[in-house]
Formats: sequence, structure tokens, C-alpha cells
Amino acid sequence: DLLRQDCFSKLFERAASTDSDIVYCGFDEMSPKGDVVASYESKYSYHTGTVKGDKLLERMLKSEIWIWTGSGLFKRDFLVNNSLKYTRGCSFCEDTEFRMKGLFLARRVSCVPESLVFYVQNPFSTVHSASLKRFHCIGSMRRLRRFLESQGASETLIKELNAFRLPAQYVSIADYLL
Repeated sequence: DLLRQDCFSKLFERAASTDSDIVYCGFDEMSPKGDVVASYESKYSYHTGTVKGDKLLERMLKSEIWIWTGSGLFKRDFLVNNSLKYTRGCSFCEDTEFRMKGLFLARRVSCVPESLVFYVQNPFSTVHSASLKRFHCIGSMRRLRRFLESQGASETLIKELNAFRLPAQYVSIADYLL
């Protein structure tokens, strides 16, 4: 994966100027040869201003926006104060679970509306492998649902998770395993 030279400075500048818990940018998918396969804007949209995280989580559950691990910065104090960590032993979707929990808890999220990161699509990486470990994604989404319920999340968020994201995980797993 590659970062534009100004990636961290732009993300940090936006985080500092908005006092955001999370700040993210777009990311373009790139072939191993360096060709852009899909731009962020071809799949997702940016948001403007500073937004409460649960509003963006709803959009992420619908795949209207996406924060990839390499395209977001999380304030350290925010992570520590909320005890946010990756789930030990989970090897698929652990990053999505982490980001979605973080979004729900974030009081302020801002965006740098441009692609500053390039996500290299390696056809031989673990992410593209057919493995029964892909069922960890179901576990991640079920843990997310329990977390949201325990935190008093709105019915809208729970409904989006149950009606869209969880079924999408089952379809994705079946696709890879077939």
C-alpha cells in the first residue's frame, strides 16, 4: 500500500483544526502494477464538515462511505479512553469491527475529501483467499451488534446492521468459498 507524501500532514492538520476523534481520507484501489483500478469516488462519497460518528456509522453500514484501516487516523486518547482494540484471535473483519465501534463512539469525525492513500490489490493476499476463517466476519458483525445494543444504539443502526451489513457478509463469504 502507498501513501501520498502529504497524507499524514493533511490528516493531522484536519484532526487538529477540528478536534476530531477520527479523521479519514479517500483511498484508491491500485493494481500491483500501479494502475488505479477503482477510485474512492466511484464507490463512495465524502461528507463535509465535522459529524458525530454514529451518523457516519449508519452511512458506512450502507456502504455509502468507507473508512479503510489505512485511510483513517484515530486520536490516541480516544482509543485509550474507550478501550478500543482489535479482537484477539479474529483474522477477518477485525479491522471493520474496530472502525465501526470507533465511529459509534466518536463525538467528532472529519474528512479530507481526496484520495491520499492507494490500497494495492494483491490477488494472493489473505484478504483474497478462500478460507473458513472468513466466518470470523460473521463473528465480528455479531460482536458489533452486541456492542451497539449494550451502548444504547438507535434502532436504525441495529436495523442497518441486521438488514444490510450482516447479510452482505454471508454473501461475501459464499462468494469467496465458491
